This record gives sequence, C-alpha cells and structure tokens, in this order.
Amino acid sequence: MTTILLFIGTQIFLAALGSAQTASLPEPPQVQAKNHVVSLTLHAVNENGRDAFAFNGDTVAPVIRASPGDVLSITYVNDLPAKSPETCAVTPCMDMTNLHFHGLTVSPNAPQDDVLGMLAMPGQVLHYSVEIPRDHLPGCFGITLIPMARVTGRH
Repeated sequence: MTTILLFIGTQIFLAALGSAQTASLPEPPQVQAKNHVVSLTLHAVNENGRDAFAFNGDTVAPVIRASPGDVLSITYVNDLPAKSPETCAVTPCMDMTNLHFHGLTVSPNAPQDDVLGMLAMPGQVLHYSVEIPRDHLPGCFGITLIPMARVTGRH
C-alpha cells in the first residue's frame, strides 16, 4: 500500500557548521488512518513567544501517515492569545490563522485547503475534512500554520 507522510511544521533551526552542537530531538508522535480516516486535533499555541502546533498537550507535532483514498479529519483549535505578544507591521495585530496543506493535490474549497475562507480567530475552531485522491502520488507533504491579517515575515 502506498503511504503519504505529512509533516506538520512550524520552524526548524539548524546550528551553523562551525558551532554545531549535538542535541537530541524528541521522537514525533505518529498518527495513522483507521478505516481510511486519519483523525486528530491540532492546537495553535504561543510557546516562549513563538507560534507552534500542539498535539496531545505537547509542542512536538505529529507525523501523519495516510494513503491515497484516505480522509484527513483535523480539528484545528486556535489557542493563540487574543493580543499578540509580537510587534506587527500592520495594526491591530491579530492571531487569525488557518492550516495549509503543502504539496497535496486536494480541493482549495472548504472544508479542505481553503486558505482564504477558513479563518479562526483566537478561541475559534475549524474542522477540516481533506480527501486525498485515490490516484495521489506518494511522498512527504507538509501542513503549516498560516497567520493571517498580520505581517511579521514568517509563516
């Protein structure tokens, strides 16, 4: 069976070659389909001044294992603070966010990869139901947290 891996990412920092330090990384949790449905809940949180995903109470994002024909059923909770701790280029600074599915050939319409219409303000919840086509090519794809209505130079 062909497997599609989805990596949920925020930002990964690598040490410079000259001053690289050894650090162990936590093993990410794994989520996989049951009866062709991958179900999970992701939270957008602010940890130490940085936006991140939280899954099962930890900010180590899961690896999602899915196959062509599976459905990603994701409940997304925006737990970011109502007032951003960051300085934003555009005011008022809002933590309105959504998810984006990088590389997956899926519908741009709600409740799938609708980055313009599906928006969650702090405290709001979005429900994604992303149908992976049966003829989708295997590979590694990403899901990212997209901040909207603010310009900070990151996403």
